[in-house]
Amino acid sequence: KFVVKGIENHALPSNDVLALETFRKNVSEVHRKVSGGSKLLTETKEKLDVMKYAIQTYPGVDLKLLEEARELRLLLDECSMMIYGDRLKASKEVETPPSFASRLDYISYQLYESTSGVSSTQKTNLAIVEEEYNTFRVKLDELVKRCNKLSERLDEAGIPYTLDKDQKWKED
Repeated sequence: KFVVKGIENHALPSNDVLALETFRKNVSEVHRKVSGGSKLLTETKEKLDVMKYAIQTYPGVDLKLLEEARELRLLLDECSMMIYGDRLKASKEVETPPSFASRLDYISYQLYESTSGVSSTQKTNLAIVEEEYNTFRVKLDELVKRCNKLSERLDEAGIPYTLDKDQKWKED
């Protein structure tokens, strides 16, 4: 039998280990939400791309549906800008404010294998992430609902396949 003890060589040791652990759990939960939102945004983009292609190529489809697809693409781009920031400006070395996903990554990186206490900057950044995520989530929910309605309209038009069609394949 043996007991493992830390070597106590911390530059800034935490006085409250429980608070650090609680903060890490909060960051982990927010990270789970943001990752799920990011994945849902990617899936919705793929679905929207397929629906737009179907509208453009399937014979006899009302092209007014293309206008709805365009509006949805603009909403998707707005959601993407919220979660990832302005990637175009960033690629041209223009300073941009950090997106909430990058703020969350900064917090996670700072906490990685750290035994120091939680800084007020980390707490502030997490509060900003949570607030911006909630705003993002409202827009993302609207996007998903509108995409589902467009998909239903495409079903009514008789388009044979879109990405969500597999959910109802036994009915067809």
